[in-house]
Amino acid sequence: MKTILLAGVALLALGTSAPADYTIQERMEQNDTATQDVTIKLKAGKARCDIGTRMSMIANGSEIIMLMHLEKAEMKMPNRGISKDQKAASGKPAATLEPTGRKEKINGFDTEEYLHENPKLESRTHFWIAKDFPDKDEIIKMLNAMQTPVTKQLMRAADTIAPEDFPGLPIRTEVESNIMGKPSKTTITITSINKEPVDDSAFMVPDDYRAAGPEEND
Repeated sequence: MKTILLAGVALLALGTSAPADYTIQERMEQNDTATQDVTIKLKAGKARCDIGTRMSMIANGSEIIMLMHLEKAEMKMPNRGISKDQKAASGKPAATLEPTGRKEKINGFDTEEYLHENPKLESRTHFWIAKDFPDKDEIIKMLNAMQTPVTKQLMRAADTIAPEDFPGLPIRTEVESNIMGKPSKTTITITSINKEPVDDSAFMVPDDYRAAGPEEND
């Protein structure tokens, strides 16, 4: 479950009438576990996130599909409605980012640090944002478009930062949490961004993958 949430972070981790395709390479570090390579592919309202070689997630704005490669299985994430309390909370103002004044060049990108405190999730997140990245608006727009309505409402209800709230493109995201008294730190860093064609097949489920989870009983 933690890996699934991190995939969401990775996805969350990022207008024209005919937007370009992008391939984003990231490095994910969590506590003492081995570093994982993450690849995100964006194409006209669709996104694919590959975490290492074991798992991928595909989002198209209406559903999210998780692919488990060793098992050759697919699982569609439930797209159920949210509770009344969550719906009411989702109408409140967007969560805020506080600039710290710190600056750092990360993998060739000039970034500025912003801090987000989230008592509800018992977390503190440091965003190192490239405010002048040339294609930041296009990339953020594509990341925002691939979220489902339920995902957007849940993010707002949980006081998290949505893609449209960023003043630029987050190059490094550091999440410090202390859930149930267990400290944890996850760092996701963009290492490269390439504007290049992405084939439609990247967003398709392979024919030999079986349905897992609730889909098995349909």
